[in-house]
Amino acid sequence: MSHAAPEISVVAPIHNEEKSVLPLFAGICSALEPLGRPFEVIFVNDASTDSGGDVMDEIAAENSVLRPIHLEDRVDLAAALSAGFAAVRGEIVLTLDGNLRNNPADLPRLLNALESGKLEAVNGCRKNRRGSYWSRKLPSQLANAAIRLATGVPIHDSGCGLRAYRAHHLKGICLPYGFHLFTPAVFGVKRREFGEIEVEDHPRMETLGPYGGKRMLRLAANVLAYPYLRGNPRITARALRIVLFLAMLAAAGCLALALGGQPLLYVATGALALTAAYAYNVRRTLDLWCESQENPPYRVRAVQENSPSEQFGDLEMRFLEEVQSLLADGGLKR
Repeated sequence: MSHAAPEISVVAPIHNEEKSVLPLFAGICSALEPLGRPFEVIFVNDASTDSGGDVMDEIAAENSVLRPIHLEDRVDLAAALSAGFAAVRGEIVLTLDGNLRNNPADLPRLLNALESGKLEAVNGCRKNRRGSYWSRKLPSQLANAAIRLATGVPIHDSGCGLRAYRAHHLKGICLPYGFHLFTPAVFGVKRREFGEIEVEDHPRMETLGPYGGKRMLRLAANVLAYPYLRGNPRITARALRIVLFLAMLAAAGCLALALGGQPLLYVATGALALTAAYAYNVRRTLDLWCESQENPPYRVRAVQENSPSEQFGDLEMRFLEEVQSLLADGGLKR
């Protein structure tokens, strides 16, 4: 195995996926080693409470391709990805979920689509997606439509973890809560620079659950705030504070007059209340964005760096034993 400076970096956030760590790493290596290009694998341990972090360190001690990053506290997916992006050394960055939901064999296809199409970013699009239509598929379709409308990038599966980026787009940007769904547009990738490939949707080892009310409200706020990120979000947030104050003041005045015998002003009160709600949510989201750029919402506890090792043969044997154990336990589907 080559130990030259990596051309490719693979990032996977992992939380409490002890049984996934070893097969995921071995699967990534099996997919990328035949390419003959140096690569690194960055597992972001999102404050796991199982022994997954120890497994990462054990693998890294045997194989320097793996660089585990251990976070101090549990964060959301966007922040965990940002921690990994900040550590990449390759010129191309590939991502996938850490729960074996994505097939590492799709990584070379992502890479080929990125390079052969001279694109800046490529996203996986899950075909034959699993799950209930009403609780998963329909909300996902609506979310994707809203994100396409806001960003202008024709993405059809913003929740798919399989992605490829040119690394220079990721530098200097930290993703606040929920903004991983807006990649690659939030990194400045344009419509003509983006592509998609179809990938399989595998059973989940662990799930974020269906789109709930909180996630949908946060998505709506992010969609409304996104257009302002291209300008100066801090100045816009200050202006929206003034708009919020004036809208609330005017709404209170209209409501008082409406209660005093002018019922038509109830309509004006409602319109002003909606304006105040819009200003509040967009301003709050922009403040969160600015704060994340200045103070990343993650703290790194440790980064495992190792000297080169050639002991991957033992690792492959352990991988086979682990997969056999998972199949016997029903943790993986044949």
